[in-house]
Amino acid sequence: MDTLVESIDISRYHYSKFTSSFPDEAPHVQNLPFLCIVQSKEGRYGISLGDGEEKKTLEGGFYIAPSFVIQRLRHLVNPNSRSFSGRYLFLDVIVNKRYRLEDIYDFPSVTNENESHIFDAHFDRYDAAESVCERMQIIYSILCDLIRISIERPISKNMEIYPLVEYIHEHYSENISVRDMAEILKTSESNLYVIFKRATGTSPIKFLSDVRLSVACGMLHQGGRSIAEIAESVGIPDQFYFSRLFKQRYGLSPVQYRKKKMWR
Repeated sequence: MDTLVESIDISRYHYSKFTSSFPDEAPHVQNLPFLCIVQSKEGRYGISLGDGEEKKTLEGGFYIAPSFVIQRLRHLVNPNSRSFSGRYLFLDVIVNKRYRLEDIYDFPSVTNENESHIFDAHFDRYDAAESVCERMQIIYSILCDLIRISIERPISKNMEIYPLVEYIHEHYSENISVRDMAEILKTSESNLYVIFKRATGTSPIKFLSDVRLSVACGMLHQGGRSIAEIAESVGIPDQFYFSRLFKQRYGLSPVQYRKKKMWR
């Protein structure tokens, strides 16, 4: 490992289990603001990340999805029971007080048989844990194995825009203009577009919008807030405009997405 890792901090985590019946294998699209480690305990997933090809998990296997990356899922139900069950862990992991774990490492999108057994054992231990300290120890064990099966990625090409990426992740709820973004990187607005597009493949305004919608997806999964409150909290105070952007990106309105969400 070339990157000098001085600290690994877990800023947020959420673990849960679910059992659902799915009438068909229609694809489900989501984009969440945290690293996802998801197990198909009964049934299997068909999973594609971003523009990648679909891969299938083993029954009992896992898929791993970085934060802010489009996930296209099919639930391949058990033909005998017509049901689907699984477990998932959502993580926000910060390395060296600055980088997200997925900024530094590329993970396999699906686990092989041996990897599946290892993560399954971790999840079993988590289910049996009786204290927060035990659960945190298990999560760090999961991170160790996650890094072990990963490939370190070059981050140098993103270094020049990283201050802006950090700023957007921390201030997406605020009114951020192109001029603000250019000032953060100490460049012109025209050059901002060039260097940001070169590093990420998208424009800074599109990146900001995608972050906002991804955070909104996470809020819809967690429940408890109205659509208007979610729109306001992610920096798009016009609920109708928010709903239009959301449907353009995910093919469902926020209300439809909440009803159809994968983990009930």
